Amino acid sequence: MTIGWIQEDAWDAYLEAQPTTEPPPPGPVLIRCPFCAANFRHTRELTDHLSDRHRGERPILLLQGLEPAHNQPQRVGTSLRRTDVILQNCSSAIVSINGGPQQALAPDELPKLLSSQTDALIDLKLANKFDSAAQPIPAAYRIVFRIPEKRSLDAVDRAFRRHLAMEPLDFMAVDRFLNDRACAGLGRAYAGALADYVRGLLTKDRPHHLSVTMPFAHYRALYNQSLEGLQPYRRPLPDLVCAVIRFAQNNFSAPSISGYPTLDGALRTLAAGVLDDRSGATDLPTEAPLSYEADFPVRAEICPLDDGVSRVLDLWARLRQRRHWTQTLEDECRQASNAATLDAPDKEKVLALWALAALSASADATEPLSRLAPTFPFGPWASSEREKRIG
Repeated sequence: MTIGWIQEDAWDAYLEAQPTTEPPPPGPVLIRCPFCAANFRHTRELTDHLSDRHRGERPILLLQGLEPAHNQPQRVGTSLRRTDVILQNCSSAIVSINGGPQQALAPDELPKLLSSQTDALIDLKLANKFDSAAQPIPAAYRIVFRIPEKRSLDAVDRAFRRHLAMEPLDFMAVDRFLNDRACAGLGRAYAGALADYVRGLLTKDRPHHLSVTMPFAHYRALYNQSLEGLQPYRRPLPDLVCAVIRFAQNNFSAPSISGYPTLDGALRTLAAGVLDDRSGATDLPTEAPLSYEADFPVRAEICPLDDGVSRVLDLWARLRQRRHWTQTLEDECRQASNAATLDAPDKEKVLALWALAALSASADATEPLSRLAPTFPFGPWASSEREKRIG
């Protein structure tokens, strides 16, 4: 067996004779900013620096005040003005028209391009190059322009009033409306969205003279289809129908002026309760409050209302006309809030009107507030008001 060995030379002996020393302590760990030469000792300092010096926002496109959806095509049904197109946080844009080649476009040229379209598919890619060392923040939109002429939409409105703004309604009247010559061509989608609203109304009301086979809950899907289809058309009739649908759904996120004073007044009253803690909100109706003694002018019936919405509006008008809170009014509110024929959102509106009227008269509102507390969107307001009275 052989054992390996190494002969020590003079250098090895010298190194071995030197005193041992401890290595110096490590220096402070520095975190470098990925966008500039700044260094930081703590992650929080880097985060604050990035938020202050290198913060970027995604590009945003607004059409008539609304941002198109990112995950589906956005349909535009009425002509746009240049002022209707607003870009924010955008440094560059790439556009493709009707599947054609992509072209770079300066952001300030987009309003002119989009406002000139009437029948086109626009694929739009926006970018915000907020920092020279960072990747741009992207945003993509697909916009479908299907803009009928105004006279075509006017003809659909007249057909709607002729066939569907009358009693009694039925599904055959909806078919007659859709088969009207005015509802052909580019106005077909507009007419179809109006028809969905009336189908939803009939499904919700379930009149005795009709045999409605669709489930009751299907009215919500029809209302949603109508709302989605009518929102691109900024006209009096679709604006009114959209306001009615949002009111029926207890959607007070963006109150608007529908032109129907009773609906606008009830919406304003209920939105005041829902938005009680949003004094700085900018989405409240801009119309001046109606005076207590105001008489509504004679109006033409152009849009049918479901029974639930009609009953809520009638209750709002009755509460508005009475100067004093009485046991009769309380019994009337309680009876309406327990009505088996009202859907849950309509009962919640009744409870909210009951609570608001009782509170304004310094009367007991414990019952409506307690029943509203677990609901949305009235729950937070009702819970807050109830706690004030308990405390």
